[in-house]
Amino acid sequence: MHTAPSARYRTPDTSTGLGLYVFGAGRRAGVSSPVRQRVLPESAVVLIAEGRGEFRVGGETSAVEAGDALWVPAGVEHSYRSAATGWTEHWVLLAGTALEHLVAEGLLPRGAGVLHVRGGDAAGLFAAVLDALEDTGTASVARSSAHALLLLLRLSDSRERSRFDRRIERIALSGVGVEDAARELGLSLRALRARTEERAGASPIELFLRIRVDEAKALLSEGDLPVSAVARAVGYEDPGYFTRVFRARVGVTPSGFRRRHRR
Repeated sequence: MHTAPSARYRTPDTSTGLGLYVFGAGRRAGVSSPVRQRVLPESAVVLIAEGRGEFRVGGETSAVEAGDALWVPAGVEHSYRSAATGWTEHWVLLAGTALEHLVAEGLLPRGAGVLHVRGGDAAGLFAAVLDALEDTGTASVARSSAHALLLLLRLSDSRERSRFDRRIERIALSGVGVEDAARELGLSLRALRARTEERAGASPIELFLRIRVDEAKALLSEGDLPVSAVARAVGYEDPGYFTRVFRARVGVTPSGFRRRHRR
């Protein structure tokens, strides 16, 4: 069985400064022709709401199940197809500097891949983008961009923390240096740098600082530990040095942050 596709395409004015633009969106159900070695000028997100199939990129093939989303950055050759029983897919074509920022912050993968979308009505987010394209005015461009950003943030929430992510957080909070961290992870310094750049868009040192300061913020705002104890909990034996690092990153001292954000 095949259901006629529903699709809308737009050519938005990308000089308006929105940062994210939708060039098309649609829905298709049933068995359709496989996508083979396609390269798009825009980035694509494809949600498989029902059914199963496979996705191929970079010479590797991944199984795709209902609830998975295909993330394909612009310019990446890819192929995908449903199983013989068909599937229901929702898709959106996107471009803009917001995508670069989301990737740089580690909220979206740098490369193409399959993401499992957890919780909520993901198909509803795609439908909202499609509905926003019903009109052709400036407001429609803004609405479609807003819904698309919510969709991308849902995808970022769905990136499951890997074993590497959990280990790097534990190591960062232990206070060890980058060389010792690489040794504990069984990686060279170059490999560790590549992993942290891919996962978080940051060098190992920058990522360690980010993890330590963010954990310190949580401890300061939600508990009564003295600043010296907070410093030790996030890997700093010298509370004075911790205070200087925290103030340089946050703009206030740990005590000042606690007064401002205590719950």
